[in-house]
Amino acid sequence: MGAWSLRIELVAQAWRERGYPCVLMNIGRSRKLNNPKYLNIRGVVDFIIKVAQAAARGHVLHTHTNAKGVKGTLIMLCAQCSSALFGRRCVLTFHAGVKQEYFPRTGKFWFDMLLWLTFKTPRAIICNSPNVKARIVQDYSVSERVVYPIPAFCAAYMKTERGALSTNVAAFAEHHEPLLVSYVFFFHPEFPVDLMINAG
Repeated sequence: MGAWSLRIELVAQAWRERGYPCVLMNIGRSRKLNNPKYLNIRGVVDFIIKVAQAAARGHVLHTHTNAKGVKGTLIMLCAQCSSALFGRRCVLTFHAGVKQEYFPRTGKFWFDMLLWLTFKTPRAIICNSPNVKARIVQDYSVSERVVYPIPAFCAAYMKTERGALSTNVAAFAEHHEPLLVSYVFFFHPEFPVDLMINAG
């Protein structure tokens, strides 16, 4: 549970609190684990069928991607097109990180066409900054009225449970002022350890 999974879970929680039912499709590596919280997807064909069934029943699909890998974007685009075929254009969340493989425009036809379709298919796009919105509007001829920049960070990430520190950590904390604590989920080439230390 982290990164995209956490963000999608928070979106679903917010909709449920407003009285809207949500079904989360698990297409990740854990999709074969039995978990009642998610609709598990067995493969590509199963995904296409379940997305089409959801669109046919009137569900509004909410897809989420970035531009770091083609496979994920193709899967998401498949869902968007399936939804559009049933007259229910979806909502897209697009998070462009520090380094993206094919965003903004690369000049490579297939990459640029893939993202053009990605941005043209949904009825609304949520991105993670005004700069990303500007590039979507400028590079892919998308109306600025359908793109909403909302920062990817939210206060829900800060929900914590208070617990006791181990003896050695408590002793260390008592002898250091100020104390800076940082959590790293995993490292990207663009987020090395020395960058985190310098930021502290």
